[in-house]
Amino acid sequence: MLGAQSRARVGRMRKLHELRDEACWGKLTKEEFRYVEKRIESERENDSHHQLHELLYILGRGTVSAGPTPAQKKLMKSFLDHKGFSIAEIALYSMCNYWGYVDECVDAIKQYIRDPFWDDSNDVQDLAFRKAGEHIRGELDIEFSSLLIEIFEDPSRANCTRANAYNTIAKVIGKRGRFTDAIPDLVYYFDYDCEELIDMSIIEEVKEIVAEKIREKREKIVQWNSKKIATLRRSE
Repeated sequence: MLGAQSRARVGRMRKLHELRDEACWGKLTKEEFRYVEKRIESERENDSHHQLHELLYILGRGTVSAGPTPAQKKLMKSFLDHKGFSIAEIALYSMCNYWGYVDECVDAIKQYIRDPFWDDSNDVQDLAFRKAGEHIRGELDIEFSSLLIEIFEDPSRANCTRANAYNTIAKVIGKRGRFTDAIPDLVYYFDYDCEELIDMSIIEEVKEIVAEKIREKREKIVQWNSKKIATLRRSE
């Protein structure tokens, strides 16, 4: 005989709040996932983002244990450039936090950091800064690090953005400056022109690392070109 929970699934599809609850426990059926995926597609162009956000959350959270199928990952990834900030945020959060695909979201993360003009709440940009720190912590990325330094040093940027850049830079080299754990405090000091209280040695250290990596990269290019020229001359 069917249990009460199983009987409830027969003959009707459960409501979104029920699917959300079950997603937290990883108990959605294949049929329910198919339903969620179809609903996501149908809600894609809807001006009201509430249900779309719920559906994307269910898809992301419900596949934490088993991992997404290639089709599910492709579907979620297609919302990374959605102009609804809550939609872009849950897509990025699912890809990075639930599924661990930070490296596949690099282009989106860079865009969110550079100019999320539609992100009035700064939620997506805040998340992007955190993911940037995770992406480049293992091995310092020249482009990412240079971008963060550029943002930090740009007085035309919002204080919260510059503070986030500073925190991320500190994480990259595994350091914690005086204010790296307190973004609101850092913003406060930006507002009152007390930037001398910020640990600029963190910025200088990353600049030196980036400069060294650029030199190494150029040297490798020169060596490669020299070898290629020598090979061509021998073949003449």
